[in-house]
Amino acid sequence: MGAYQRIVVPLDGSPLAEEVLPHAEGLAGLCKAEVVLVQVVPLVSQMLNLGLAGGPDVGPFPPAHIEALTKAMEAEAERAKTYLEHVAQRLRQKGLQVSTEVRRGD
Repeated sequence: MGAYQRIVVPLDGSPLAEEVLPHAEGLAGLCKAEVVLVQVVPLVSQMLNLGLAGGPDVGPFPPAHIEALTKAMEAEAERAKTYLEHVAQRLRQKGLQVSTEVRRGD
C-alpha cells in the first residue's frame, strides 16, 4: 500500500486538531509516506484588514502600531514553528519521516 507519498496535516495548536495525529501516523507507517505538519499564521495586512489593529473609524494606523503588530505576527510565526517542531519530534521518535511548514495567509 504505497498510494500516498505525502500526508499533509494542518494543525492549529489545539488538542482537537491533534486528534488526527494517530490516524496520520498509521497511514504514514503503512504507506511509508512523509508527514508534513502545517500551521498557517495570518499576514499583518490581513490583521489590518480585519480591523483587529484599528479600523476605518480609527483613522490611519500609527507606524508604531504597525511595527508592534508586525513583531507580534513574527513572534506568532516563531511559536508556530516551535510547536510544529515539537510535534514532529514526537512523530520522528516513532520512526516517521516528518517535515514542518509555517505558512502565512488565510
